Amino acid sequence: MNVNGKLSQKAKCTSDYELLCAVFSPSGDLMCGGCLDGNLEVYTPLDGKLQKKCNDNPPEKSFPISCIRFRPKLNHVLVSHSSGEVKLWDISANVCINSTKENRQGMTNSWSEDANCFVTTGVDKNVNIYDAKSCQIGCSVVHTGVKGNEICGDQPRVFSAKFLPGDSTALITAGWDGTIKFWDLRSPGNFIREITGPVIASDALDVEPTSKYILTGSFRKSRACQVHAWEDGKELATLGDGMMSQGYSVCWVGPSMVMFGGGYRNLMKVIKTADNEVVGEVLEVPEVVYSVDYTAAGGNLVSMVTGKDIYVYQLAL
Repeated sequence: MNVNGKLSQKAKCTSDYELLCAVFSPSGDLMCGGCLDGNLEVYTPLDGKLQKKCNDNPPEKSFPISCIRFRPKLNHVLVSHSSGEVKLWDISANVCINSTKENRQGMTNSWSEDANCFVTTGVDKNVNIYDAKSCQIGCSVVHTGVKGNEICGDQPRVFSAKFLPGDSTALITAGWDGTIKFWDLRSPGNFIREITGPVIASDALDVEPTSKYILTGSFRKSRACQVHAWEDGKELATLGDGMMSQGYSVCWVGPSMVMFGGGYRNLMKVIKTADNEVVGEVLEVPEVVYSVDYTAAGGNLVSMVTGKDIYVYQLAL
């Protein structure tokens, strides 16, 4: 691999099985990876050491982990499995607090900033919004494709969903139907507006807390990384165009930089939004970069998942 710019490798976390996702804890001192064998693996990101594995299923009933999210301010991890299982783990105690089985293949999940609710998505068009205290579905919304017309396959799979930071009633959903839909969960019957364009085929959606700008990673070789305004959906920037990489994961790195990981041309980039300057990049990655993440709390660390490895780098700001 070819590492350029303001990135210096701190650690490499290696699993026995392929990893599909990884995220830093809110404090930045831990990192969780989700594996094909159904294990939730907990590492220390500065040395790459495996601390524990969390899994209460026998091997024959363990299914790949498609998404993991830390509950804000706590070492509780929400885990989505391809089997439809949604589990909430206290990783400090290595205890599964709650387990729910949805009748679909699970794709992604996301917490509201106040941690009072979370959402799950799957291969169907339904987005379930759960009350976090009871872990019961409070309501659902239906992502119905471009202006109600499903254009990609039999169902417009919903690959990502995010709450507006600071508002647990404002939600966006995105999928491979080429739309991002905006919801007011106080009246969840119909979406209130939409953006047409970004093709989201993975967990490649993020919202910057201060500006409310939406970052998307589209599964296409051009215009793969874009920024839109929350209020009116206006496209504000296309970043890193020409890199010939299809987006699998994106995240904000503070208010003025973004992180992108992709496939076809397997790479990871950190890019300034103001002038498109590439601050750091990892090129010639042998396998697809499925997941990226950033933590300021851990000392400006960024991570990327590829194959059986999580690479952790420090970003010099």
